[in-house]
Amino acid sequence: MRKSGLLDLFLPELVGCVKIKQPPNFHKYDVYWHSLYSCDAAPKGNTILRMAALLHDIGKPSCKKDYTFYNHDKTGEQMAKDILTRLKFSSDETKKISNLISHHMFNYTSDWSDAAVRRFIRRIGGLQNIDDLFALRIADTKAMESEIGSTYLTELKQRIDKIIADENALQIADLKIDGNDVMKTLNIPAGPRVGQILIAILEEVLDDPKLNQKDKLLELIKKHA
Repeated sequence: MRKSGLLDLFLPELVGCVKIKQPPNFHKYDVYWHSLYSCDAAPKGNTILRMAALLHDIGKPSCKKDYTFYNHDKTGEQMAKDILTRLKFSSDETKKISNLISHHMFNYTSDWSDAAVRRFIRRIGGLQNIDDLFALRIADTKAMESEIGSTYLTELKQRIDKIIADENALQIADLKIDGNDVMKTLNIPAGPRVGQILIAILEEVLDDPKLNQKDKLLELIKKHA
């Protein structure tokens, strides 16, 4: 399709990746072929992952400066939304694929605190996205100069599993209070302020899960009034 010109008719952004060189110490393919080989390496039958792999570096051409691609993950997220909308993907599929692209550049190291791991889970949209994000990272590395080891993913997954086992609060719905408690404690009406307070409290609980007890959270509401 690329050679015949058909690809340029419905996915010109991918054609724009042809001959976009990448750092030779990590990549032996240009962005175009790296994208295709990443797609090949993604799990067969998983449309979400295969599209995420195909488009994960779609933002690189417009972000290129020498051999660096500044914020290509965030640029790629928006480009993917536009592409998938144009190709009539559902809003749910578009959201999942663009979210994976937005977060595919995460950089875990063993010195991450438990709070950092909890924030990572929240940042990528929750536990339901972990497996797909890890699979995307593996597909990405398989299309590089030499496949990068994935032992760090195993370590991160083990830490995530422990956090799940410990029943840590990872989102507002996990807190032992809700918006009604905020409104009642502060005698305020429903509105944006209620959500802002809950978000601030969740940030503290992410740092210290022991705070997720109703009596302690009610005190935190007053603190963030």
